[in-house]
Amino acid sequence: MVHMCVTHGKRAAVEIPNPFKYDLGAIRNFVGEIARTPQVAATRLMAKKHAQPVIGYIGWSGHRNLGDEALFEAIQNGLRDVLLLPLLPEPGERMLTRWGLGGPSLFRAVLLGGGTLVNSSFLPMAKLAHELGLPLYTVGTGVGSPGFGMPLDSNALGNWNEILEGCDFLSVRGPLSASALRNAGLEEIQIIGDPALGLTPERVPAFRMRRRLVINLAREKTDYPLFKDVAAIAKEFLQDGGEVVGVALGSGDRAVIERFRRTYRLPDLRVEEHRRSAEDFLATVAGSTALIGVRLHSAVLACCVGVPCILLAYRSKCFDFMQSMNLDEFCLPLDGQNSGALLRACWRKILFDPGLGEQVYRQAVFWKHKQQSYFARLADRLQEQPLPSHMGRGAHSRHLRSF
Repeated sequence: MVHMCVTHGKRAAVEIPNPFKYDLGAIRNFVGEIARTPQVAATRLMAKKHAQPVIGYIGWSGHRNLGDEALFEAIQNGLRDVLLLPLLPEPGERMLTRWGLGGPSLFRAVLLGGGTLVNSSFLPMAKLAHELGLPLYTVGTGVGSPGFGMPLDSNALGNWNEILEGCDFLSVRGPLSASALRNAGLEEIQIIGDPALGLTPERVPAFRMRRRLVINLAREKTDYPLFKDVAAIAKEFLQDGGEVVGVALGSGDRAVIERFRRTYRLPDLRVEEHRRSAEDFLATVAGSTALIGVRLHSAVLACCVGVPCILLAYRSKCFDFMQSMNLDEFCLPLDGQNSGALLRACWRKILFDPGLGEQVYRQAVFWKHKQQSYFARLADRLQEQPLPSHMGRGAHSRHLRSF
């Protein structure tokens, strides 16, 4: 869908995602982003008064989805000397740019952040950054459909080639994303793991210090037959003296988990909601026997503290991450015909391999250290970018003295 917007006296094409491709929840999110424009404008006015470099961030933070909040936190931690500010979708971001609160007037560059963003949903935002002449860099970004309620994006790359071909800091989450970009003719691609692995503690955590099974469930339209097998494992674990905790990490998760508890008669299953704080979720999952999850970042964050996980994959991004962690066999299709038997086999492997947690943790540390190296190089590049137009020579001097 294309609309026309007047910019500096010229009519410019503004590509807005076709609302008929999305479910009602996704449409509400897009509308909500635009409604946040006044609040975002106030935040950016304050940012212009400080000397800290400001970098635009394309992602989905601010929507009470733990995965996206954890990604933003980890990337900001990795780039402590800059201020990351999320970009709005069209037409909000273009309007702020016209007011001097976006584009080159504010940003030195734009990061295509963590999450699965190389798809039709986020292409308009990247196109706008490209149109405004802002350098675009990626940080462990994924290729494909971003998640529930969003198009499957069989042709996810679309017009991304022209956006990414000049990107000299091009990094992705895992091998499937890298392969998709290489097949599209892009080169010099780095795999740095999921950026949320940056939250992995340097101090080795205690493995299996409590008999706890953590379960995260979510659904697109209907319950899945595989949930029955998850319930059977939960019942056995409870009967054997264990504890089962359901965790809601995104929109609709709590309702799904509570329905699961009622349907399969699991009254002892306790439900916790963790939609904003990665720290709180890590405190819940750390030391557990295992996690069985649907949402990608239930597994990513479990890996941060060395908790073996079984990921019930609903999009290709799940396989992308689990391959990067050498956990391919523990990634099962959510709607697969044989997933029930595979789930039980994976569960047995976790129970009888006490060293698996440490292996998972070591791989998470490997990616964290690779990301730290990438962030160091990226930080140097960001410092080399020209100052935004609102900062004069005096402001530049003050900025240098601040470091």
